[in-house]
Amino acid sequence: MHDNVKRLIETGWVKEIHPQSDKDVEDMNTLLKEQEDYLEGLFFNGYDIKEGVVQFYYDHPDSFTEKEEILAKQLAIRVRKEFMDSKK
Repeated sequence: MHDNVKRLIETGWVKEIHPQSDKDVEDMNTLLKEQEDYLEGLFFNGYDIKEGVVQFYYDHPDSFTEKEEILAKQLAIRVRKEFMDSKK
């Protein structure tokens, strides 16, 4: 990657986009909804790429209780791990 482009990405002026990651977000949401302990309203909503590493983000309704927020985080981590393991 050209140094000028790298600087633009680092400063936040340009966002690196990876089309496969868009598809991964869709696939992770499908897998998420297939879980027995799925919490309605929980979903993966995006990703960020930094130094070649993809970070996926999730969200949930503001109405989730503190306990539901903890369960949502655990579920999102588990689904992400399961999904990434399936890509190996």
